[in-house]
Amino acid sequence: MSAAPGGAVGGAGGAAAGAAAGDAAMGDPADAAGTEAAGTEAAETQAAQTDAAVPDAALPDAPADAGGTGSDAPSGTGMTGADAPSGTAADMTGPPAPEAAAHGPRYALGQVSGTGGSWATGPDLLPADRLLDPGSQELDRLLTSEYEGSGHRTAHAAALTLIAVYAGRVTAAAVLQWALDGRVPDLRAENVLVRPSGHGIGGVWLRRNRMLTGAATAGLPAAVRPGAAAPAALCGHVGTSAGEQASARPGPGSSTCLPCFRAATLPLLHRAVLDEHLLPLADALHRRTRAGLRQLRGGVAHGCATALCASQADPDELALRWDEFSARAPGGIGQLGEVARVRRPDGTPRLVYLRRTCCLYYTSAEAVRCASCCLTGRAERLRAYAARA
Repeated sequence: MSAAPGGAVGGAGGAAAGAAAGDAAMGDPADAAGTEAAGTEAAETQAAQTDAAVPDAALPDAPADAGGTGSDAPSGTGMTGADAPSGTAADMTGPPAPEAAAHGPRYALGQVSGTGGSWATGPDLLPADRLLDPGSQELDRLLTSEYEGSGHRTAHAAALTLIAVYAGRVTAAAVLQWALDGRVPDLRAENVLVRPSGHGIGGVWLRRNRMLTGAATAGLPAAVRPGAAAPAALCGHVGTSAGEQASARPGPGSSTCLPCFRAATLPLLHRAVLDEHLLPLADALHRRTRAGLRQLRGGVAHGCATALCASQADPDELALRWDEFSARAPGGIGQLGEVARVRRPDGTPRLVYLRRTCCLYYTSAEAVRCASCCLTGRAERLRAYAARA
């Protein structure tokens, strides 16, 4: 980590990258004035303030079971990849997770050039699996980029901002694609390269364009396994919402419906995005900077929720998907915030996420609280979100 004090927030390129990464690192004037919360929220606020005040060196070690990193990650996960049709498009609007990509630039994925296990990564692309090593040069580069781009004063504050913007951009396509049709793009750390961009992530590339398959879906009809076109409406199962009941009719030669398919692939999503990517990254950042592990995992939760809240899909459906995703998510993700519905000034509904941990972005050069900050009262956060177009 660079020892130089953080300067002003990066230029237009860094600001655009930060905006694409989510509001975890975006403040507006309405966010600057906090209110005192009551009950549980007051306790969460006090915990966040305490974490912010504790010197890095005094923070406890991460649990031994916090997740493998780098080459130490558990093997034998039962996951394999079904290669996408041939092609080595190097743009950011290529075929991986096409439905998710239609929801905005946050979900865009590129594929690096090369075949047969040899990829032209370039000096500005960082292999995500190297970021899981707390002593790696790659993690240092990414942290330094966020530290300098945000104008943070401490390494652990930069780590808390970084994990939120990272989770809200790098793995967003997998979370949203699963919510849309149950498929899981391969966004395991070993298959991902990222480009730092000051405050935020400048781009995400895949080494191989594929959907994951594994034991969780091995018994499903071929027509609905990951790698097929979007699974069709399949069985007589009653959907979890009115919007899904129309897509739960039986299909020829199949007995699986979309809700059942999505339930079958959820453990695969948890493993790929959380167990083998975001949670080990949080552990690495904890060990590298002494940032609080609970706060780091709160950034993971915020980023995963933002992957749903920022999309153009039906907010009611997305709320159900978040409940489904978070209820059994590892790392206590479901307990670190909540999704809520608000209405914009034009009356259209919007889904937002309210954090229960603090990312310390108010200590950056921008000196504002993020829109979801737990240091701001719940009612005020909802009013501020509702006032936005």
